Amino acid sequence: METAESRLTERDVYERDIAWLDACDVLVADASGSSFGVGFEVGYVLGRSSDSRQRVLLLYRADRQPHISRLICGNSHPRCTTIPYADASELADRVAKHL
Repeated sequence: METAESRLTERDVYERDIAWLDACDVLVADASGSSFGVGFEVGYVLGRSSDSRQRVLLLYRADRQPHISRLICGNSHPRCTTIPYADASELADRVAKHL
């Protein structure tokens, strides 16, 4: 995978990822770390969700909340569900309830 990925140009990655985002029904994104890419993906899907009817499940580790953007934790967009979680087993159960 790393070899195939490294052969892609930045433009290739952008076009591939946008195609994935356009095709999904629900974006499941974890914002526990700092990632401009995840923020872009969430904003892209939510920005067009009134037309696309797509939803976002926005996850973050609860113990990281003081370090997570307040924009993430306070997200109240009607097509976004924000889910803090403690560990992987809890995460699986919480996500499954929304799918």
